[in-house]
Amino acid sequence: MNASATGPLIGYARVSTQGQDLAQQRATLREAGCTRIFEEKVSGAKRDRPELVRLLDHLGVTARSVKNCTLSSAGYERSANIA
Repeated sequence: MNASATGPLIGYARVSTQGQDLAQQRATLREAGCTRIFEEKVSGAKRDRPELVRLLDHLGVTARSVKNCTLSSAGYERSANIA
């Protein structure tokens, strides 16, 4: 995966517990061509994800415009809808 004509690739890495390591996700995102990676350790059950909010702010995306957005997840090879 390479940066497209629209700009650089931005990554988001998350693990659920403080004991888990972000290294593999970080490496995968770098291999994919991400030049900036937002990362955090927070439970998937929690809706408060400050680094995801920072990522969206960085992209100039508001919560309202993200309603029908899809992010792909390299770690799980699936997509997740953000609502």
